[in-house]
Amino acid sequence: MQFQKLTSAARDEILPFFTGLFSRTCDLTPGTLLMWRGVNSTEYALSDGSLFLRMTSSSGVQYYYLPLGGDLSAALSRVIAYAKGQGVPFRFVAVPREYLFLFEEGGIEYESVQDRDYFDYLYDAEALRTLAGKKYAKKRNLISQFDREYPVHRFADLTQENREAVLSFFHELMANIGESASHVEQLEREGCERVLSDPTLCGMQGAVLYVEEKIVGFSLGEVLGDTLFTHIEKADRAYKGVYQKLTNLFLFRFVREGVVFVNREDDAGDLGLRRAKMDYHPAALLEKYNITVK
Repeated sequence: MQFQKLTSAARDEILPFFTGLFSRTCDLTPGTLLMWRGVNSTEYALSDGSLFLRMTSSSGVQYYYLPLGGDLSAALSRVIAYAKGQGVPFRFVAVPREYLFLFEEGGIEYESVQDRDYFDYLYDAEALRTLAGKKYAKKRNLISQFDREYPVHRFADLTQENREAVLSFFHELMANIGESASHVEQLEREGCERVLSDPTLCGMQGAVLYVEEKIVGFSLGEVLGDTLFTHIEKADRAYKGVYQKLTNLFLFRFVREGVVFVNREDDAGDLGLRRAKMDYHPAALLEKYNITVK
């Protein structure tokens, strides 16, 4: 099993392995893996029809993702044998609850730990797009306020023509946060920078919100199967209602036929972000587990 560094050029090679997943967690998407590949030192290997992914921490611990494609039970046994042979501590990270049966059916003794801070928020796409009903009244009001205050606005695709301008806008936003950014925010900053600096945008689809000709926000994501994954969403809070407007426009643009759910990822333990995500009334919280093989 030969591991190599994961780069954006490998996206087309690994993309077929993400079809057929019966989990909708954001960790097992090309966009997430490519966005965080520098932070996590992510590597991949292709062997016997399966994709293997791992990352290595600064302390030398190896973290493996669930194998994808092919015979998953056989692939799991193979990667465990391989990892043990490396002679360094290893764990499986972000294993969706739906795939725990692979460890049980394989007779693998393991300990699992779940972390609420990294559960994904999954929403009904149509409900989130239309915001119909009393429970979304506050969101609709904020969008209406934005429309009244900033009647001259537009939403455009994020392309090579405006990518540098979006990157400059992102730098300005981050400069305003400055040293007050948490460790997680600093890591996310690196990931966003990596995506926006990549001419391919790491294979993501993006769009930009302008007020008159000034950029006030942008979003990036990808569609896999029946789910739209929103990986990046940044806006200037000086414009009241800008996040609600940005979210709504992004969904109207990318929730197409066959898209049933929207994954807006986790809250990383940020209580303000948790309240904001809960205010959109998720259909489910997707559980993930870190697993240590005994």
